[in-house]
Amino acid sequence: MKKTCLVLAILLAALLCLPAALAEQSGVWGELSWELTDNGVLTISGAGPMEDFKWNSADAWFPYKRDIKRIEIGSEVTSIGAYAFESCGSLNRIFLPDGIRRIGLRAFSACFFLEYVSIPEGVEMIDQEAFAGCNFFGITIPDSVTAIGKKAFYNCCRMNTLSLGNSVAQIGEGAFWGCYGLTEVRLPESVTSIGSTAFYGCSGMKFITIPSSITSFGDEVFTSCNSLTDVYFGGTAEEWLAIAPAYSYIPRCVIHTESSGPEDAQSFSY
Repeated sequence: MKKTCLVLAILLAALLCLPAALAEQSGVWGELSWELTDNGVLTISGAGPMEDFKWNSADAWFPYKRDIKRIEIGSEVTSIGAYAFESCGSLNRIFLPDGIRRIGLRAFSACFFLEYVSIPEGVEMIDQEAFAGCNFFGITIPDSVTAIGKKAFYNCCRMNTLSLGNSVAQIGEGAFWGCYGLTEVRLPESVTSIGSTAFYGCSGMKFITIPSSITSFGDEVFTSCNSLTDVYFGGTAEEWLAIAPAYSYIPRCVIHTESSGPEDAQSFSY
């Protein structure tokens, strides 16, 4: 009898230690409605922009972020609010609808298991630290995007492919800091500004193409890019020296001028 009671007590203790099943939750955030099912699917519906959250918010789905496994966003939602899905630790894929125009501050930052992101045509701005610390292998920035914010893809260590759309004009400070999986980067002709430390610590990057449209070039853009051997610049040697003088942030590598890439390379001493 005593042995039976002991077994029952152990089983009861084990049951009490099991995590409680997620109960369905729902509510309204700004103009949008949301529902989180007991199997971790968050559905957001309605029309218009998603209101920003504060980093320590307890509103809407924030208390349940660790339980979110999949997100379904309605086609009439036009933005992803600041901090909206930061630290959703169970999220591994996200497909954003065509109506999205802006991805807000730290919207998906620290989603460490996020392996795939689909950014639709129509997005114009990827805000500061929007995807910082995510683990996807590659990203395609559509032609509609004009600006990539400060540290937008900071420490996306596994990123090994980067495709930039033909409308990106500004690459923010530290935008791709620590993306050491990148081996090559080709900047489109639309780019006019590269922020300080934009490619800091991209230690796997072997070459980069930079268009002659560049008018602003920040400090330490290529610091700790230890594998960088070739820079292909679309303008003349004089134009290169005017925007990127020989400061310590440029590693020892060959600068190819009047070149769009390895296919038509020529070089000058630097």
